[in-house]
Formats: sequence, C-alpha cells, structure tokens
Amino acid sequence: MLLHLIRKKTSHTGVMGQLWVIDHIFGNQLLCDTLEHVPGRSGIRIHAGNQSSDSAGCVLVGHAAGTRLTDSRKVEDMITKLLLSIDHSREDIRLEVSAAAE
Repeated sequence: MLLHLIRKKTSHTGVMGQLWVIDHIFGNQLLCDTLEHVPGRSGIRIHAGNQSSDSAGCVLVGHAAGTRLTDSRKVEDMITKLLLSIDHSREDIRLEVSAAAE
C-alpha cells in the first residue's frame, strides 16, 4: 500500500496538503487533509492535531477548515484502523511525499 502526501499550499501557519491511499484493494482514495511544517526532516509521525502548534514537526490529519483542521481524532482513528488492517496482511506500507503540480 502506498500513502501519498501531496503538499498543496504553504502559509505562515504551515503546509496544507492531502493524504491519499493508492492500493490495489482500496483503490485510489483521498483519506484526509494534512497540516505540517517539516521541510528537511525525517522520522516524521502522523497524528491528530488542529493547528501547527499541535505538532513538533509531524504531519497532522483531519479535514481542512481554512488554515486549521477539524475532526482530527476521528480521522486519526480511521487511518490507524486502516494501517492496522494492512499490517495484519503483511503488506508493506510506504509513504511518498510530493508537491502539487502547478
């Protein structure tokens, strides 16, 4: 399974984007919106949060509401359940990060 994070818009509050799942079973589906501020870092975690100050450089997940996210805990739970179901099948999970095409 491939998770594809597409960075869409940078503002003073961070980088807004979208997280997609690309998979032969699930198809290509938009999972959620993201908020981050992590250029040049590695070992990044994905978790719930509503604004960039909720993160120490991780990818926050939820539904975009301007420069913030909503429903973050529900979205994190959904992604966790999805990833745990894949882990049980022993399929690799990869994360690809790219900038949106201009």
